[in-house]
Amino acid sequence: MKKLILIKSLVIVGFILFSHSSMHAKTIANFSNTSLNYYSEFNEFVGAKATGMGGTFIAIADDPSALYHNPAGLGQVKGTEIYLCSSIYSAIKRFRRLVIGIGIGPLVSYQYDGTYRDRTSITNFNSLMSIELFSNLYFGQNISFLFKKRYINYSLTPSEENRYHSEDEISELAFSMTKSFGILYKPFSYLAFGATFKDRTKIDWTTSGPDWDGLYTETWPDYWVKEVAPAIEGIDALPPFFGFGVSFRPSANLLTAADVIYKKWSSARRIESGEDVKLNLKDATEFHLGMEYFTPINVALRFGFSTVPDYILNGVNEKQTFMTAGVGYSLGLKSSTLTFDFAIADSHLFSPKNKRETKLVYALTGKF
Repeated sequence: MKKLILIKSLVIVGFILFSHSSMHAKTIANFSNTSLNYYSEFNEFVGAKATGMGGTFIAIADDPSALYHNPAGLGQVKGTEIYLCSSIYSAIKRFRRLVIGIGIGPLVSYQYDGTYRDRTSITNFNSLMSIELFSNLYFGQNISFLFKKRYINYSLTPSEENRYHSEDEISELAFSMTKSFGILYKPFSYLAFGATFKDRTKIDWTTSGPDWDGLYTETWPDYWVKEVAPAIEGIDALPPFFGFGVSFRPSANLLTAADVIYKKWSSARRIESGEDVKLNLKDATEFHLGMEYFTPINVALRFGFSTVPDYILNGVNEKQTFMTAGVGYSLGLKSSTLTFDFAIADSHLFSPKNKRETKLVYALTGKF
């Protein structure tokens, strides 16, 4: 009975977290149809514990957000876990040496009502597997499906200067599948190494509309003839990345970690109607540092440092540097454990004025 009440509580909190993530999603200025902005969404901090530690989680990966950071770490799960976070939701279960799970993450949920209306949503579905090869060696794989929907409505009056139909709608649908792999090796109880690789992602997208393609042809005697809009198709090929991490526990109460992630932006491509679009991107390397300290009252305090490099050759996407902090607390029940984590990441201290952001991440984990 207590387990049922706990599961219901987790579901309710999940809806609250989903609403919060939607309200605090990125603005349209940070997202467009270009491949560089598609992939910039993957720079979001995922998981409250990982965020509090500056995004260092490749060699830790001990909660369900590991499906993003390093799926191999899920091999450490002992039973069943339900994870509800403002950036990802997942359910994980262990079967002897094999751990399987599913996850869903609302990467973007954006709404704009101004001179036009824009509705954009990007959802990431995950199917993952991790296996304990030996008592200290784990391997994992995550297959990710990304689905995007975007609808734009605008209203303009046809004239000699402006030949656009009033209240047209443009829609765009996109779908992709990608794979990531990870390995976690713990030669000693105080030392761990992790590595992860994410394959190149190819996003196939199709646009339709405006309803009459937005253009009119003026004919005698002053009639406006509507033209039918053709569908436009294209491909965004997003770059692969490789990450390596190490964690070290100098004492029972202190954990330190560092991650390095290399993203091969120079391999990104965008194709529109069969034509290759030049993106002018360069490869980039991210650095993440973090620490966690367990207090005598069973509260975890976390601090970290994270960089988001400038990967655009024209310097539009200026480098960001985030300082992070977080807290975690676990409540042990009769046959389960409930863990609450909170983290904040802020880039006001070192980043350019137009790139300063504050991000909040919440997470609730139920272990059964």
